[in-house]
Amino acid sequence: MADFLFFNTEVLNAYSVYSSNKSSLSLLKLTLKLIDDLVSQEALQETSETLFIQIWSFIQGYAILIKNHVVVKDDSLIEHTLTELIKGAK
Repeated sequence: MADFLFFNTEVLNAYSVYSSNKSSLSLLKLTLKLIDDLVSQEALQETSETLFIQIWSFIQGYAILIKNHVVVKDDSLIEHTLTELIKGAK
């Protein structure tokens, strides 16, 4: 599931900063909208693009660790990490 969500060819092309294909993937489209809204509502100093890379990198990396049984999913760790990323963007 993690490979499909994060690393299939269509997804990789959509993630590319050079791609105009970003709006074709619903999960990516929703994530980008949530981040844009967050940056706007919280008047964050980070750009939406930078915050997206930070958040998406954490999600991908954590998913790989879970997938490979290196760690067990911890909802409080996810919440704490994302909160800290957002605080750092202020």
